[in-house]
Amino acid sequence: MLLAAYHALRLTVVRAGFYAGCIAAAIVAQAAVVLLWRAPEAIVIAQATILPILSAIVYAFAYADTQARETPDAQVWLRVLERSWAVIAIDYGLNAIIGAALGSPQSNASVFGALAGGLLLFLTALLLFADVSATVDDGDGTLLLIPRSIVRSIAAALYPGNILGAIAIVSIELVLAMIEGLLSQALVTAHVAHALLWASVPLTTVATVPIGIYTTLLYLRRRNKEPSAT
Repeated sequence: MLLAAYHALRLTVVRAGFYAGCIAAAIVAQAAVVLLWRAPEAIVIAQATILPILSAIVYAFAYADTQARETPDAQVWLRVLERSWAVIAIDYGLNAIIGAALGSPQSNASVFGALAGGLLLFLTALLLFADVSATVDDGDGTLLLIPRSIVRSIAAALYPGNILGAIAIVSIELVLAMIEGLLSQALVTAHVAHALLWASVPLTTVATVPIGIYTTLLYLRRRNKEPSAT
C-alpha cells in the first residue's frame, strides 16, 4: 500500500503540468455550469459529470504510464472518450451509496443505523475500483462493461492488502466532504457568493488526481502488473 502511494506520487510529479491543466479546465467547466445555469442542482450535475471525466483521464494516463511499451497520447484520449460514460454511471452509483450511508437519519440514532452505514461504506470500498476497470480493461462489450467492472472491482478490493487501501481512500473522501462542509459554512458566514461552489469544487477537483492515480495502482496489483513510475 505504501509502495503504491510512492509510485502514485512519482507518477503525479511526472505529469504535473498535464494534470494541473486538467484540474484547471475541470474547475473552470464546473464553475461555468454553476454560474451560468444559476439553479440549485447545477453544482451537483456539474460535479457528477465533469469530475468522472477527469477521473477517466487520470485512470487512462496513469495506466498508460505503468506500461512497458509507450502508449501514444492519442490512443489514451480515445480510451477516455470511449469509457467516460461508464465512469459517470459508476460514480453516480457510488455517490448514491455514500449519500445513503451518511444521510440516513438512522445513522446516528441507533446501533443498527450506524452498522448499516458502516456496511454501506464497506460496499463502497468493494466497488471503488469499478470505474478504473471500466477505463483500463479491454474485451468487454458495451452491455457487459459495467457488470464486469463491478466483479473485477470486488476481486481487486479483496486482493491481499488492497482492502485497507480502498478503505483509506473512502475515508479520505469522507474527510474531504467534512472539510467542504466546514468551508461552506465559513464562506456563507462571510457572505461569499456561491459559497458551496468555492468550498467544494477546487478541493474536490484537486484531490481527484492523486486519489485517482493511487486507486489505479492499487487496482493494477490485482492484475499482477508491477507499476513502474517513469
